[in-house]
Amino acid sequence: MTIFKFPQLKDQYGFTGDATPSSGIITVPKVKLVGEVFDGATIDSNFWTTSATVGTVAQVASELVLTSGTASTNNAKVYTVQRAFWVPGTSNKWRTQMRIASSDNDVTLRMGMGWGASMPTVTDGCYFKIVGSTISVNTMFATAETSVASGSFNGTYTAPTLTNNNVFEILATLGKVYFLINNVIVHTATFSTAGWFSGTANFHAFADVINTGVSAAIAYTFRTLSIARLGEAYSTPTYKN
Repeated sequence: MTIFKFPQLKDQYGFTGDATPSSGIITVPKVKLVGEVFDGATIDSNFWTTSATVGTVAQVASELVLTSGTASTNNAKVYTVQRAFWVPGTSNKWRTQMRIASSDNDVTLRMGMGWGASMPTVTDGCYFKIVGSTISVNTMFATAETSVASGSFNGTYTAPTLTNNNVFEILATLGKVYFLINNVIVHTATFSTAGWFSGTANFHAFADVINTGVSAAIAYTFRTLSIARLGEAYSTPTYKN
């Protein structure tokens, strides 16, 4: 007797897909949840909340620019007004395109998904961190940060040229968080026992620049900043006679 096995479908990241018994392929759409393109020269307060201490947040030629101050505790921050809500059986994907004018080891950039009861203070989330020109990937559980430096990434990593535009993405599931740079998985964080967030799975898209010492004013330029759901929030209706 021959037992037929459906072929396993894999994408460029190694993620597997499903086929149906009737030879169909199960697919899901990508639905934007929060974030918008930066249109024109005015930050749209319907979509973005900003704050700054000496540093600045500005929109220039359809790009968002966070500029650090020049002294310790100077900062510039932005996050989406709404949060990206999580639906069981789906995953959420954060994405940005950004570049750095220059770098300074006294300035830290964070960018990713985050939440805190008193935003823009993030207490839970997952994000990239760039200190000077050094990249790490991070998760935060109730203010406790777990950080992995680029030298310890478990994926394929080639240091990007940060003065050029690069694509940074985070694909988050309840059990794993995948960090991608320019369409390559550089690190996968796996959570086999405890989860990676404490309060909520519903996150803002955020970015912040924080000075830890004396620096030049560093500009970080974003072309887009968003979170999308991989899968629609559909449920079968319940009927009652």
